[in-house]
Amino acid sequence: MKKPKYESLRVGIVCSRFNEFVVNALLDGAKRGLTKHGVKEKNVEVFWVPGAFEIPVMARLMAVSQKYDAIVALGAVIRGETAHFEYVAGPCAEGIMQVQLETLIPIGFGVLTVENVEQAAARSRPDDTNKGFEAAEVALGWWPRCAAGSSKQGSPAPRASHLSAALNTSTSSPRRMRRAHNYSKEVDFFGRYPCVGSSHAASRQRFLHR
Repeated sequence: MKKPKYESLRVGIVCSRFNEFVVNALLDGAKRGLTKHGVKEKNVEVFWVPGAFEIPVMARLMAVSQKYDAIVALGAVIRGETAHFEYVAGPCAEGIMQVQLETLIPIGFGVLTVENVEQAAARSRPDDTNKGFEAAEVALGWWPRCAAGSSKQGSPAPRASHLSAALNTSTSSPRRMRRAHNYSKEVDFFGRYPCVGSSHAASRQRFLHR
């Protein structure tokens, strides 16, 4: 079987800002995975949303825009003392799956659902076990079959003008912040949210210096 070529593939990455110190490590892994398989930097865009609960919405915006051949979803949901974990992790996974089923755009699932920061650190190391790296490889590996299925069925989703406009908003918009990055353009639709409270400062330091 002929090996797919990914040089011209357009990839969108959606990242959750909550537990950002973990997600940044996943993002680094995803970028390494894409680079390893030949995806060009100019063809990658990164979008930030407040939390994992919002990832499916942004993933759908990206999928129906028809600007991306594959999408990578990255986030970190860490269990706390309440049932909040269940109300976020499950709907996030289900929402991402629903977007794939409706649009036939492959989405690599790199949203961690872990018990503590130590487990998050173990899954976001700077090597090939990084779940962001794995999610990027899954999205690329699944792309040929999804593309073939989409071409047989026609356009997977109508191009909604208001959704496309959301992804093409002027950089001067207050709801869209573009940050310089040496790999790809990154967009924050919701502004800079504080993702790690003071109570998590010690955990963050342990993570960053692991």
